[in-house]
Amino acid sequence: MQTTRSLVEKTLRNCGKLKSSFHSKNSNALSAINIKNHHRFYSSFNNNGSYRNIFTTLSLVSIAGGLAYYYMNKSDEELNKQEQQFSIIQEILAEESKLEGEAPPIYRIVLTGGPCSGKSTGIQKLRERLQNLGFHVFIVTEVATLLMTGGARPPADATKEQIIAFEASIIRTQMALEDCYYELAKSLKKPTILLCDRGCMDTRAYCDDYIWQAMLDTYGWTVPQLRDKRYDCVIHLVSTAEGAEEFYTLENNNVRSESVELARELDYKLRASYIGHPQVFIVDNFTKSFDEKLQRVFNILSHQIGIPRAKGVRRRFLLKPLEKVQLDVKHEIIDLEQVFLPSSEEGTVTRIVRRGQNGIYSYSYNSSSITEDGKESTKARPINARTFVNLLEQSDKTRIPIRKKIYSFVYQNHYFELNHYLNGKGEGTFILDVEDVDPGKPIELPPFLKDYVEKEVTARDNYTSFIFSKQD
Repeated sequence: MQTTRSLVEKTLRNCGKLKSSFHSKNSNALSAINIKNHHRFYSSFNNNGSYRNIFTTLSLVSIAGGLAYYYMNKSDEELNKQEQQFSIIQEILAEESKLEGEAPPIYRIVLTGGPCSGKSTGIQKLRERLQNLGFHVFIVTEVATLLMTGGARPPADATKEQIIAFEASIIRTQMALEDCYYELAKSLKKPTILLCDRGCMDTRAYCDDYIWQAMLDTYGWTVPQLRDKRYDCVIHLVSTAEGAEEFYTLENNNVRSESVELARELDYKLRASYIGHPQVFIVDNFTKSFDEKLQRVFNILSHQIGIPRAKGVRRRFLLKPLEKVQLDVKHEIIDLEQVFLPSSEEGTVTRIVRRGQNGIYSYSYNSSSITEDGKESTKARPINARTFVNLLEQSDKTRIPIRKKIYSFVYQNHYFELNHYLNGKGEGTFILDVEDVDPGKPIELPPFLKDYVEKEVTARDNYTSFIFSKQD
């Protein structure tokens, strides 16, 4: 008992400054030291690009706070039971730490988009701003341009076999570069962001269905592996060929030759390639300047790396029950299960998530809270399947796991997710989510769902998985 009490006291002391720094109104000016401390127990990748998780310091705050609470308010029997549960979580954390070692965070961010979208220019400007926040930034160059500049380009009359060889080489080189930069980032032992000028799924936009499937089968790849497991976030910058045609040019890339029409078509295909990823953001050209467009990208990135943002950026709409989901756009169907863990801090929700498609799953540890100044702070880090299974037994027994199907699609430059709850208090409920990337621009709801919308529930906490999971 004394050992656990000492651990509680030590953990609370070590995390005190962290909590203060994130509740500060000047959180946008986080120093490198604060970022490093905040993410000290975050995840690292293994050599093949998948994730192994070391839980965030927030977990330790919850564990320590929870133990302190139970010491004061529970009977000896209840105390021993709860202490045993927290001790098991501690053992899981210790095991993960032993396997991976303590590591600062390394984020993999994809910037994609059609020709002349501003991503290559924007990456350089983003690097400077992220460095000012205390991050080291690596830029993973666009692989297709790299290969074609070196003379590796399929001939005009290329056979299917030659096309498969070329496109597969892009993906293999992409993964090799990303993994190389990641290993270098680990050696730095400081918070790092990998800004990828396109990702593995970009190749999908340049292949027909038969060639794409042939590559997957030949190399043993899967879409969830290439789309979900390698990247924390995907930001799509819309080509100037859509909405800013007067600025469309290919002068900054001598290996590109797409017309405005083809550029627009490629942009649509690239957006579709990442449908199904949990964090997709689309930044269009309805801005006053490129700097404003870039600011929207930076705002998205800031939240992804843990800087709190204003509530209500993610809009939510309650729909009438649907007998059958029929979407008139390309979409992906995702199976998701959320399991809630005990949390001692009021307003903090922690959960482990299993997300899958076609029987292939990825796992994550998520936490969300509201800061003292009313901003929303969220953190999501991948974990491995073993950690997920181990933590299932430590779930909050007052709540049930929540299962839902998510229908992901793009409409009018917005990324929508239609959530169909399959169990719990919200069984049969349909919630339509959309990220409001540009709060000044109205969101046009898709016409095939608009008539089913009952009301907006963005500000209503009673329409959440957390509430639906509560047992009577």
